[in-house]
Amino acid sequence: VIVDGQQSDLSLVKKVDNAAPDAGDDITFTLTVSNDGPDDATNVEITDKLPTGLTYVSDSGSGTYNTSTGIWQVGTLSNGSSKSLDIVVTAKTGVEVVNYAEVTASDQPDADSIVANNASAEDDSASVNVDAIEADLSLSKTVDNASPSVGTNVVYTVTLVNNGPDDASGI
Repeated sequence: VIVDGQQSDLSLVKKVDNAAPDAGDDITFTLTVSNDGPDDATNVEITDKLPTGLTYVSDSGSGTYNTSTGIWQVGTLSNGSSKSLDIVVTAKTGVEVVNYAEVTASDQPDADSIVANNASAEDDSASVNVDAIEADLSLSKTVDNASPSVGTNVVYTVTLVNNGPDDASGI
């Protein structure tokens, strides 16, 4: 339902707290939708369908988020206000994805965007890249003399190998 004569100006910002997590780590996406008016926006919905490679954990913030459809029902967004939603996911092993979100419903037309048109250049859509880091570490230890005489020095060699595919840090 479009409300005649009214207009809003919705914009969407999407952030991620860690764009290069270790595989298996939880990360948080934060969506913030703002209305620059001049009128209130009603029945606002944002679609943020999580891509394959990310497993939903939880969400918190304004409105309700449907994990099956990816629809965040924001509801009414007053002129000059904003609402946010945090979505926590687990990044699977070796995942590299683009997580895209867009305003997909509003009762008022948008001043500078078209809702639900998949136009990533408009201010009512936003995306972030996530590249989960995967390292494959192996550790070995050898000794130069397994049966030394008492008082004899021995040399231990400890070897750590990263079989990738990514660099490992904080070891």
